[in-house]
Amino acid sequence: MPESVFCRTERANLAQSIESSVRNSTNLKKEKAISSILPLQNRKQEIEMRDLYNRKQKLAHWILKAKTELDEPERTHVLQFIEYMQEKDNSILWIVRCITALLYIRRQIDKPFIHWKKEDIKALFVWMDNKNYKASTHEKFRKILKIFYRVVFGKNEFHPDSVNWFYTQKGKEKSRKGFRYYRIFGRK
Repeated sequence: MPESVFCRTERANLAQSIESSVRNSTNLKKEKAISSILPLQNRKQEIEMRDLYNRKQKLAHWILKAKTELDEPERTHVLQFIEYMQEKDNSILWIVRCITALLYIRRQIDKPFIHWKKEDIKALFVWMDNKNYKASTHEKFRKILKIFYRVVFGKNEFHPDSVNWFYTQKGKEKSRKGFRYYRIFGRK
């Protein structure tokens, strides 16, 4: 840990005041004790970090957008999910990501979340494949859907049947497709 300028100058002043012939082990112990106390005093000052992303404003914006963009049964479900994530102390940026993903997913299928079936979610995944989303985006959307359905419709105890059939890690499947292609056509 780097020493502060204040600590170095005080140590230098202490060293100058002690003659080299007088310096002994007790003076060195005092010097070490002084240097170990000073950083502790400096640590007590609270460091206020700036929020470069304006997280609280961004969260308020997306909550308002969820309230205005969604109809009543979905609005209460999404707000319930947001409340759960805030109680769980999830990061604000993750909560915003979940809200944006749910709003985006909702635009693709014209049914309320409560009426979605396995076929609707399969259609969503096919649509995502056709849009050539990265594997990480697939995984995030799948993870968000699973958590949302577990919290809202599964009473945070189980995954409903509509989302229980798929895995969150689509990336392994996508990366294996390329591997199989090269093995089939003889490329190593």
